[in-house]
Amino acid sequence: PAATETPTPAGPTATPVAAAAADLNVLFTTSTFVNGSPASYTISVGNRGPNATDQPVAVQLALPAGVRLVGSSGAGFTCSTVGQVVTCT
Repeated sequence: PAATETPTPAGPTATPVAAAAADLNVLFTTSTFVNGSPASYTISVGNRGPNATDQPVAVQLALPAGVRLVGSSGAGFTCSTVGQVVTCT
């Protein structure tokens, strides 16, 4: 890819493990990607209601080939990675 081309993943998903009338929304942004330089994906999850989820929410992102994960974190989330898939719960 070109030096400033942003690798585009399939898109994050946010799913409550068991939702009770929750309406989750996901906002996904990226920084500009330059070959060999750090960049970032930011995923924000919200609940438009009318109810809170009754179970934890899982957010999952499949990183494109060639993108190397340096770290993942989120307030109130525990993140793990298997291959190119990052999951935060």
